Amino acid sequence: VQGNSVFRTRDDRPRNVGVDAATRQQLLRAGDVDVALGMPFSDLDELAADPNITIHAIPTTRLYHLGMNLNTPPFDDKQVRQAVSMAIPYQAIFENVIYGYGLLPTSPIPEGMEGHTDEFYTYDEVDLDEARALLADAGYADGFEIALTVPQEDQTRVDAATWVQSGLADIGVTVSINAVPTAEFSELINSHE
Repeated sequence: VQGNSVFRTRDDRPRNVGVDAATRQQLLRAGDVDVALGMPFSDLDELAADPNITIHAIPTTRLYHLGMNLNTPPFDDKQVRQAVSMAIPYQAIFENVIYGYGLLPTSPIPEGMEGHTDEFYTYDEVDLDEARALLADAGYADGFEIALTVPQEDQTRVDAATWVQSGLADIGVTVSINAVPTAEFSELINSHE
């Protein structure tokens, strides 16, 4: 069960459910569905403790990323994008949002895909001093305010957004998190907003 889709229950009745993870988990625990995708990483260990549930953590090339519109100020300035990248607490997100289910990013192209290289990756460590210096050079010494839009049904992205918000606050960037329904999120992505 994933997304806002129709699926068949064990008694072969079609059923439409909401997209929230709590509903998917409830249906899985009750035995009403055989497969549930998109469970929050924070719930996997607890689900695995249930003798009736098996967790399959399958490697994929899925890459969570923070998109910045290069045509919109302040992200039209390379130094701003670099400063943001330097202030994101990747290790904290890895430990507290995906709970070790995955790899830390080393490229915008995931491992396993042609073109992946970590040769140019420079964001291993948070560097707040360098990030602040880059913002100052770009004319944003006092920071700026932005909205970070995420799909509200994807708890991983909502949780990651709070860590991004915290990391960017350390360099004077105020982030408001705008959690919207997935359909609206997709429309915003498709319209380049």
